[in-house]
Amino acid sequence: MADQIETGAVGSENIQSVELSDCKELQQPVPIQATLCRKGTYVIMKDCPCKVADLKISKTGKHGHAKANMTGYDVVTNKKYQETVPGHTSMFAFTPVKVEYEVADIQDGAITAMTPEGQEKFFNVPENPDVGSVD
Repeated sequence: MADQIETGAVGSENIQSVELSDCKELQQPVPIQATLCRKGTYVIMKDCPCKVADLKISKTGKHGHAKANMTGYDVVTNKKYQETVPGHTSMFAFTPVKVEYEVADIQDGAITAMTPEGQEKFFNVPENPDVGSVD
């Protein structure tokens, strides 16, 4: 899994880069067999966190293995991903946790935010000028 998620503008939303090592709220992905994934399951597809939108399991063929053909959408960018894997392959499933922060200050390339419990969190503003811009 990548240590950083970095994207640009999607539709009318501005999405900033996030250092995954800074997000202590993220849960560790757990292995799940590809044939046990269902529509609505959150899995890692091509190193991106995705929600499974469609899953087709083929019958066992000449070599004795079923195939799982998954289509999913990235939970950050909403980009469509398609992956075909043997049915016995382990995918990594996760449960997304939404955490909202209240921005207290933006100064010198750093954001100070408050958690609902009142703790301060510090985030760096990405230096990439294209991130968050709308074309």
